[in-house]
Amino acid sequence: MGRLARRLARRLRFADVAAGGHFFREVTGREPPAKRVKELDVISARRTGKDSVAAAIGSYAAATFRPSGRTRPGERPLVAIFGADRSQARSLLGYIKHLATAMFPATGA
Repeated sequence: MGRLARRLARRLRFADVAAGGHFFREVTGREPPAKRVKELDVISARRTGKDSVAAAIGSYAAATFRPSGRTRPGERPLVAIFGADRSQARSLLGYIKHLATAMFPATGA
């Protein structure tokens, strides 16, 4: 996935329509979605940073989630990020740990 496509995917995922509207029209020739997307499918080549982007999106979603009205008492929300094999899963975990340490340095996560 090229740099332009990654920027577009991040803006769509986080509903940054105001900043991404012009960019979206330029890349796709269509109007941007009016609200946050529920699902994002990414088709891209090897060595394009998909794992690090997935780790960043998952970490952001977990850190900013507000459960009011979405979960029942006692339920615990979960953000799942899967790797194709143990090696990829280990890399994803490393990215997430690094992001957690960068976001919350005092906790030593």
